[in-house]
Amino acid sequence: VRAGSGRPVEEHTCPAGPAAGTGTHARVRLSMGAFWFLLGSVLVTTTAVLLAASFRLRSVPAFLLAAYLVANAVLVGVAEILSPFHAVTRAGYLGAVAVTAAAATALWPARGRPRPPLPELRFLRELRSRPVLLVLAGVVAISFLYELVVGVTTPPNNWDSLWHHLVRVAA
Repeated sequence: VRAGSGRPVEEHTCPAGPAAGTGTHARVRLSMGAFWFLLGSVLVTTTAVLLAASFRLRSVPAFLLAAYLVANAVLVGVAEILSPFHAVTRAGYLGAVAVTAAAATALWPARGRPRPPLPELRFLRELRSRPVLLVLAGVVAISFLYELVVGVTTPPNNWDSLWHHLVRVAA
């Protein structure tokens, strides 16, 4: 019985594989999870880029910083808005992010369809003449790639995730 609901919990088994979590059913669930993650990422990125472009910033670093801040504000804001209604679920997040993307898509033409700034070629030539900065950029890129791989492939294993958040997602 699910805690607090009085309803029985349905058991989901995977008859296609000899071990739990293997087989066709598990692969389909993983593929659909990846699809929903990709869709949410595209919606958040669309919102961030369109709103940052609407600010009409002239430099690339300012634009990238604005897009980063907007994306984080959307993610945190959606969680804060959905939390009192106990709607922090995959469907709730995707729905709320879709609403923010639709709002950003409606605002962008109203602001005159401003384009994001493009990097100047002079900047790229200057960057190429400083090999230390190229090495630093490479190290940062590899670090981000490593973080992405660890974040995607490592299951949550801290007390908070195991005893509270994962249980709420499963419910």
